[in-house]
Order: sequence, then structure tokens, then C-alpha cells
Amino acid sequence: MTDTAELDLLRHAARGALSRFPEALGLAHGEEMAPGAVAAAMATAAEHGWTAMLLPEAQGGLGLGMREAAVLAEEVGRSLAPGPFLANLVLLPALAGSGAEWLDALAGAVARGETVVTAYISEAGDGPQARRLVEHAEDSGPLLHLAFSGESPGSLTLARLERPNLRPLRPFDPTCPIAEIGEAVATEMVKISAAAARDAVGRAQLWIAAEMLGLSERAGEMSLAYATTRKQFGSPIGVNQAVKHRLVDDYVLRRNAAAIIAEAAAVWDAGQGDRLLLAHAARAAATAAAFSSTAYCIQVHGALGFSAETGIHLGYKRARRLACTLGDEARSRKLIAAEMVRDAA
Repeated sequence: MTDTAELDLLRHAARGALSRFPEALGLAHGEEMAPGAVAAAMATAAEHGWTAMLLPEAQGGLGLGMREAAVLAEEVGRSLAPGPFLANLVLLPALAGSGAEWLDALAGAVARGETVVTAYISEAGDGPQARRLVEHAEDSGPLLHLAFSGESPGSLTLARLERPNLRPLRPFDPTCPIAEIGEAVATEMVKISAAAARDAVGRAQLWIAAEMLGLSERAGEMSLAYATTRKQFGSPIGVNQAVKHRLVDDYVLRRNAAAIIAEAAAVWDAGQGDRLLLAHAARAAATAAAFSSTAYCIQVHGALGFSAETGIHLGYKRARRLACTLGDEARSRKLIAAEMVRDAA
């Protein structure tokens, strides 16, 4: 799928399928997430073939690319849909084909909608006291442990864990239930090469960037709608320079992020050499846009913005969670700077 019209069709279909989130979850009114919401979201993904999107055709998937994945990720972010999309739609397909039959079989089962996995990710610098937290665990099946060693990101050990005891915790981001993992035993294990690990993480960086762009677009639209309808002293508050200039600044940040994401996805699908660098650039730009747009969405709504009943806070909290997934903006900028210094040497 390389035609822009086909990408637009995917965007339209995804937006329609995900339109019931988060209102149907009750989250837009300050309530807790409805039971089964994660399972419903992942069932929607399987029904529309999204779980098979990035899996190669030889393994039973659709064999699509990061351009399509980025469009879908943006709509997931815009809708604030819950679910382990990153683990099932991006990481698992990227790691399949490593020579482990159990992993290939699991990827195929996820692609067919027969099961849903969730992932616990650890890194070399986590330390013995690091808490083992997993997202969206209660509505998922197999639990995968991705243990990275070294930097950027180094090699990877992937293990399938027996179902551990999970202690649900109150999440910072209400759209992402979390739990702490108890003792667990690995039943299957495979070593992933550093090159394959970098490929998987690069794809994940692009997905995270596109998801953050989607939620920032949602926040920007909410801000603009409120600024053009809320009146003070007989005029919409958007006529004030302090408001409209900030709206434009955030718009520029989002367009900048969108352009980098589009270029990074195209370069990735073309297999060009600087694709990992562009993926990190996309993440850094999207993080800046998401932080600014979601924070200002709260501010421009005034007292309403600080009310849990409006749901305006959900985009801000999701952006903050995504910013800490598989590294952060600072790590991406550090990697970009190191590459620039290396090129200049």
C-alpha cells in the first residue's frame, strides 16, 4: 500500500472503528475504565486485520509497512483507545522470524486474533530494585519479557513467562491499566541479535511518535474549538493574541512532527540507512508537540481543563506515559547528537 488515497482510506476506517473511545469507556466523565475495554479494543484490531499488518506474508500476515502502521498509530492516539497495540502490532511481528518456532507460532496466533500478548520490558540499567510493571495485562494472554542488554539498545533476550500473579495498581494514565508482576518462570526463551533488536525498537519509536501525534492533534482540535466558542467580554477568547499565538505555535509543532514521521516511515519502508536516526527524530518532535498541545488544552479550557469529568486530562496523561516507553525524548536526542558528531568527525 503506497498510494496516498489508500492511506486515507485506512485512516478513515480506523477513525470510524475507534470512534467510541474514550466516551464508551466512561473515562471522559471521570469514571474508571469499563471492564473488558482492552479486550474490545484488541478484538477491533483483529477484526480489521491490524494485528496482521506488519507480519510478513510468508508468516501469515499482510506484509504492510510503517507508513500504514503510522497512520493507524495516529488514530489510536487520537481515539485514546486502550490496549497493548505496541506489543502486538509492532514488537511481536518485528521479532518473529528469529528462528524460534514458538515465537513464530505466537505471532501467527496474534495476527489471526486468537490471542493477545502483553510485554514487560527491562533494560540493563534498571537495577535490582526496579519494579516489574506490565501494561494491559488482565485482558491479555501470554506475557513476554523483553530484556535488553547494552545501549542503543544492544542485544535482546525474549522470554515467554508462565502466567504470574498480577497485582493491579492505580495507573497514572487511566487509559492504560497496569499491574505489578509477581514471581514468574520462563517457559520459552530466544536470543535476539542486536541488529534485530534495533530494528524492533526503531519501529516502536515510530509507532510511539505517531500515537503521540494523534493525541496531540485531538488536543489541538479541542483547544481550537473551545477558543472559538468560549466568550469573555462579548468576544471569543481566541481573538486574544496570548491565546491564538499559542494555538499557532502548537500547530507548527504538530505539522513539524507529522512531516518527520511521514519521512521516517517512508525511509523505513525503503530500507534506507538513516531510518533509525529518523525514527528517533520523529519521536523527539512528536513528544514536544504532544507535551505542548495537551498541556495547553488544559490551560485554554480554564477551570474546566482541570476537571476530571471533562476528560481533557486524558491526552496529557497518555502523552506522559508514552514519553517513558522504550526510552524517552532525552535518549532520542542524545542518540541523534551522537550520530551528528560521528558524521562530522
